[in-house]
Amino acid sequence: MEPLIITVALTGAEVKVSDNPYLPVTPEQIAKDAIECYYAGARIAHIHVRDNEGNPSADINLFKKVKDLINKEVPMLVQFTTGGAIGMTEDERAKVLELLPDMATLNMGSINFGNEVFINSLNFIEKLALKMKELNIKPEIEIYDFGMLETLVYYVKRGYIEEPVWVDFVLGIKGGAPAEANILINMIDYLKLKGIKFYWSVASVGKNQLPMNILAIVLGGNVRTGLEDNIYYHKGIFATNLSLTQRIVRIANEVNRPIADIDYVINTLNIKSRLKNNLP
Repeated sequence: MEPLIITVALTGAEVKVSDNPYLPVTPEQIAKDAIECYYAGARIAHIHVRDNEGNPSADINLFKKVKDLINKEVPMLVQFTTGGAIGMTEDERAKVLELLPDMATLNMGSINFGNEVFINSLNFIEKLALKMKELNIKPEIEIYDFGMLETLVYYVKRGYIEEPVWVDFVLGIKGGAPAEANILINMIDYLKLKGIKFYWSVASVGKNQLPMNILAIVLGGNVRTGLEDNIYYHKGIFATNLSLTQRIVRIANEVNRPIADIDYVINTLNIKSRLKNNLP
């Protein structure tokens, strides 16, 4: 099987320290968790930041500090969110691209997100996609539901998004596609049918995180784990970003799935920020 690419979603915008005392919120804490997870086997750090009160923030100075701290210690790929948090403006969400992260998220549509609405208009998707292409930032395509697959195909066929596409199926969100094996397999098959060259990972929330991660490992896909998606290791036992990463590595080892090294990820996903002949 191909090497397993592990992304660790360290903080997110929804979880609070009162939910899990191990949640990293300062730039130093976020970077420390990322570095520890890199040594454990994670290769991509999915980054949100928080302000001094622990609330979601769009402050690019905080993003820059996290990026610099990680880059100083390990060659981990830094992936910034452009999803931000519910209520942030489009300009706030897009501004992180100015820092030239290796990767950034690109959500393929709007969705009911719990009791709120996560808005991603087609104009905003196009704006982000073209900016990432211009700056050699690899988009991670976030797919929450079936309709977003057609949007992805549309933008790939028109050159907004370059192949190979890196797709993250985010399943089990209230308002999105369920975290079920048949749903994931149908989504994968749909993109294959459309002739898109892509690599994929899967993320899910709460109790669905581990089953979907295991399914991705055995299907030959890749995995997103971390406290953004799940605060428990087992029922009633708090997780850490490191413990969740280490668990995925152990499971992969049990089924003889090798863990990707950083060079494999850079070359396979065509991370132009790191390819010597394609530096921005």
